[in-house]
Amino acid sequence: MKRAITIREELKMLLARNAVTITKLAKMLKEQKGIDVPVQTLSSRINRRIIKFEEVRDIMDVLGYKIEFTELD
Repeated sequence: MKRAITIREELKMLLARNAVTITKLAKMLKEQKGIDVPVQTLSSRINRRIIKFEEVRDIMDVLGYKIEFTELD
């Protein structure tokens, strides 16, 4: 059975795909969403996988993605 990808891995891939560093992401969150989160805090939350769903949703939004739920067959 294939291992499920973690939120950390998923976010890191999206950041790399969009050439966005954690520092740039923190700046984007502040500029676009008014969310002032220190770079170290953001990095720690992602790396320790303790990031909240709302934070992931905000990150996806500033990166130009949306979270979509689909019903299992």
